[in-house]
Amino acid sequence: MKLILWALLFTITLAPTYAFGLVYKVENGLAYTDLGAGELAPKVQVSIWRPGEDAPYSTAAIVEVTDSFATFAASGTRVGDRVRTGAPSPDELLFVHLSDTHFGLAKGTENSLAIVRELKASDLNPAFALVGGDLTDRGQEDQFAQSRALLALPFPVYPVPGNHDLRWATGGKELYKKWWGQPYYTFTHGPYKFIALDSSIRTEQYGHIEKQQLQWLRGELQGKEEKIVFLHHPIVRGSNIGQKMVDNEAVVLELLAAGQMRLLLASHLHNFQFWQAQGIPALVGPAALGGEYLVLNLSSQRTTIYRKRVGGGLSLERSFTASPKAQFQVTLPQDKESWEGAIPIEVILPAACGTLTIAVDGKRELAMALDPQGAEVPWQTALTGNWTVGWHTLSLRYEEEGGIFSQAERSFFYQPSSSSPRLKWELQARGDLQAGPAVSPDRLLVTTLNGWAQCFARENGKLLWERQLASPLPGGALWARNAFYLGSEAGGFYSFTKEGALRWSVVLEGGVLVEPVLAGNLVLVGAGEELVALEAQTGSVRWQKKLGGLIEAAPFVEGGIVYATSWEGSVLALRLADGEPLWQRKLDQGIYAPGGASPSLIDGVLLVAGPRKIWGLDPKTGSVSWQLAEKLLYAPLNTEVGKLQVAGTLNRQLVGITTGGGRVWEQATGDIFTGPPPVGGGGVAYQVALGGNLYRLWGEGNLAAQPILRVGDGFILGKPFFDGTQIYFTSLDGKVAVWNLDEGK
Repeated sequence: MKLILWALLFTITLAPTYAFGLVYKVENGLAYTDLGAGELAPKVQVSIWRPGEDAPYSTAAIVEVTDSFATFAASGTRVGDRVRTGAPSPDELLFVHLSDTHFGLAKGTENSLAIVRELKASDLNPAFALVGGDLTDRGQEDQFAQSRALLALPFPVYPVPGNHDLRWATGGKELYKKWWGQPYYTFTHGPYKFIALDSSIRTEQYGHIEKQQLQWLRGELQGKEEKIVFLHHPIVRGSNIGQKMVDNEAVVLELLAAGQMRLLLASHLHNFQFWQAQGIPALVGPAALGGEYLVLNLSSQRTTIYRKRVGGGLSLERSFTASPKAQFQVTLPQDKESWEGAIPIEVILPAACGTLTIAVDGKRELAMALDPQGAEVPWQTALTGNWTVGWHTLSLRYEEEGGIFSQAERSFFYQPSSSSPRLKWELQARGDLQAGPAVSPDRLLVTTLNGWAQCFARENGKLLWERQLASPLPGGALWARNAFYLGSEAGGFYSFTKEGALRWSVVLEGGVLVEPVLAGNLVLVGAGEELVALEAQTGSVRWQKKLGGLIEAAPFVEGGIVYATSWEGSVLALRLADGEPLWQRKLDQGIYAPGGASPSLIDGVLLVAGPRKIWGLDPKTGSVSWQLAEKLLYAPLNTEVGKLQVAGTLNRQLVGITTGGGRVWEQATGDIFTGPPPVGGGGVAYQVALGGNLYRLWGEGNLAAQPILRVGDGFILGKPFFDGTQIYFTSLDGKVAVWNLDEGK
């Protein structure tokens, strides 16, 4: 009987174009569906279906049509019903996107559980849920256990990791895998292929897609299925002006734009955003922490995005049909070209009117409205600027009406013949580089996130030897006593001769995330929550002490005493000889900032910096001598310039602090600073920003700072090495570079 009924309804209600929609609101006797102009017209008959049933339960005539929705008389209709003008199609898909649940934080747990309860009782009947990262607040075992409450949903759950899941997790990515499986993967649903990406970096809040994952992504984007990519950090945002969330976003976007992309979904920012880049609709979801999530409705033609607050109705945010990719082409400059003067720019504009914006390193250089008058046309100009020496990023974006834009990036090398610094050599390591280099008199060792230790000649960058250690090496290495020392995230710790022969190795209880420190005959290693003292010659354990929190910063040793910190806010003094605790101070705020938590002893004051405060402690007792509010200081205070401790902050400032707790100097910059402290000291020092700009700091009465060099596009998270003449950099995109700093102010 149902088959006969459906055949009759199909004959009656068939419209010229197939359409599928969701009833998202019922109000004043009318039902609202996300079918708009171009698909329906007033008086067209539609059939109304209920999820899980194989035949329509009613029909209705469309009353009103707008650009984004249509209405009909709501006879027994309820939110969650489906609306069709034909038989069900395999390309119909309704799913949920929720993110930033932050289980373990009271508000996050409460609101996320409320979302789970609401979805279990809902009539929406989504096919599955994508969870966009930050499942936990601090990556702890009990918080991952709490996050499994998401599995109570009556449909599959597909997560990706976020920065909060990895940043403080004692077990690292292995802990995430234990509870949620592989961090990047694919699955298919009907004609759609979903690609989950992992943008998380150990101990960091920013994002990066590692090289081996990019290679995997290139393969997964092949094929004619429509692709929906989701990850935690946004790839490109509504503006190309400002700090990137993912340092290699241009590479990722170029890959995605070449594929058959339907949607790009991200999280991290805790608020809803929408734009189109390279013809790809991209959005950021709101936070489950705030009690919100998204419902997405797809069919062959239409994509609809709803926002939902717990206890409230569905709010239609965007409803659109596929639009052709804008034909914006950049013919000049080519990527990786070198220039001494003006840069010639040639582009082919799409047929639509729009605004062309040109920026260098995120700073807007030129913006103008253009009218191609209905045809693709060439356009050209020449760009000049007062740029520093080094690598720069040229961004060109053409935004059409309706927010659709295409964007292209080119790297260029700028080196006027009479200017310095000058590049000595640069190369690409086998993997991504989170830590700075370890440098011997004639060699340089780097450690990659895919487990390679590579040793190069300082003079010319020639590869001398390399070893694959099978686990990420985020902490970097130490050169001391004619040997290299380094540890892995899996807990392996190794010592190599300068020729690459293994001297000894041990397995520690936790992952090594920071550079080891030599103190006398001992190598001090932070391994998970334990500080371990190893004999430098043999690797045997002299002593080990649990600090009560993850060790993200190197300890400091002075006068036979070790000063160490852990991310939850403790500072400890231990006797170097046997690890016996002398005192412990629990500070009133966490000091989890990478690098910033490294103590330093200056003029009899123990300085410890955190992301919201700086403390001056008595090194003998740990008592607080003074404290200074300093928002977003993520670098240690261990470099003196002009009798001040200088560091960069996340709010785009360089600051100078006295050892008495006075903040007596600041300089606004266009750059964010995180992790690495200045190198050098005394009269002149050098501070590198996250995005690769190097600042020269010097004191002549008052302090001054000036950018002199840009190393490249990749984030610089590790401390550079400076020998008084040359400075050695590593960056997250795998670059190793050496520059001569024979420059003036």
